[in-house]
Amino acid sequence: MTSERMPAASKVLSGSLVLLLSNVTILLLTFIAQRMILSTLTKDANGVLFSERRFVDLVVIMVVDFGINGIIIRRMVQHPETAAVTLSSSIALRMALWLLTSLVCIAVAGFTPYSVLDVGLWCCYLMLSSRVGLLRYSLELPWRHRMRFGLVSIVNIAETMFFTLLIFFWRANLSPTVVIAAFVISAIPGFLFLMTADRGKTISPRYVSMNEIRQLMLEGLPLLATVVLISFHDKFDALLLGWFSPQRESGIFGAVYISLVPLIGTFPVALTMAITPVIAQFAKMNWAECQSFTVTGLRFLMAATILGTTLLSSLIPLFIELVSKGRYSDNVDHFFTYIWVAIPMVFVVYTQEINVVLSQQRKNLPIAGTLAIVTLIVGVILIPSLHAMGAVITKIVSVGIAFVVAVRALYTVLKKSVDMLFLIGLLASTSVGIICAFYFPSILSMWWSALASVTAVIMSLLVTRLLKFSDVRLWMNIIRARNA
Repeated sequence: MTSERMPAASKVLSGSLVLLLSNVTILLLTFIAQRMILSTLTKDANGVLFSERRFVDLVVIMVVDFGINGIIIRRMVQHPETAAVTLSSSIALRMALWLLTSLVCIAVAGFTPYSVLDVGLWCCYLMLSSRVGLLRYSLELPWRHRMRFGLVSIVNIAETMFFTLLIFFWRANLSPTVVIAAFVISAIPGFLFLMTADRGKTISPRYVSMNEIRQLMLEGLPLLATVVLISFHDKFDALLLGWFSPQRESGIFGAVYISLVPLIGTFPVALTMAITPVIAQFAKMNWAECQSFTVTGLRFLMAATILGTTLLSSLIPLFIELVSKGRYSDNVDHFFTYIWVAIPMVFVVYTQEINVVLSQQRKNLPIAGTLAIVTLIVGVILIPSLHAMGAVITKIVSVGIAFVVAVRALYTVLKKSVDMLFLIGLLASTSVGIICAFYFPSILSMWWSALASVTAVIMSLLVTRLLKFSDVRLWMNIIRARNA
């Protein structure tokens, strides 16, 4: 191992562990809150809550995100002398875009069945929350880009704990409006704390530069189409359900989405956020190590995702009982089917982040276009007849086809030929996981079937070399070095 790679890998490992522990804690607290919400709200009420949130998400996130998170990180890492200008200017830009889109959402809500109060509150939450990559994400960047995740993690855990406590105290009177209000109130203290903790060192109106805002917009414009298309893909299925299906069906799909997406993203988000600053550094000074870190990180990510998805799919009945107190126990098929979208989705998201970090954001446009077009075509065909299950299938088909496009994009950016052995191993291990998780519960008890499925997948990962013994030795050496 080179002298450069060991400390970089150590940073990735420590950063990933901090973020992973933080995300797991947040996930557990969120499950407690979601259990109270899903077990209290009727499926119709949950459908209203989900539809209102997705409507605002589609408009606000699509515009305010602007696709510049990766650009901000890259500029801060590669040009630290202007980091304060970049960060403060990005916040000013996002505040202006948020104000405009929020007014549009509130105006549109006045002509729809959506609650104007709910829509206005959710607009506020999207800017305040750590769970959305908008203004709050920019506030956290001074710590994140220096790989100092401790303070950010503690604040995010405290925010989630506050939200869970609010839901607990208000559980007897839960409604869509009460749930959204709890989200907003819980996000305010953390937002104010981070503003105060910075003390104007990197975030201040005096650092705002119109020239920097123009530069961010120029670099972000090629990404805007990508952001619009991805937002369309992510939210359009919920809108189709609202148009063509009863609110109950929106409630079912909402329960599946809200319960599984945070779980699917916990480890991938932790690793990706820890590895991208390192990749950005290597891209500037050592291209070979940049390629190596990107590919190794991808293999770890996909192996962990397949393993986790297999385990979760084997325990779906227990998961539904835990997260909804059995209210959605008649929707096992929806949960089991949706969980497998994790495999292609994690690959697609990782590819998009790497493309942005390596200044190849234009390569994301074909991926985003595929997601949007397939969602539109398949959703219009399936959702009016199959309702919530149609939305689940639409998600899997769209992400599955985008996976094929992402494979080509990633290896083109890395200037490497497509690794067919890696893809074969990925498909083979995923197939083993699906077959085992589906078949073993019919002949074994739930826990024994989970153990058998996970064992079969681990063997498949090793046989196909998706997980290598050399990788395990690498991380063990890093851990020993850090302990020493």
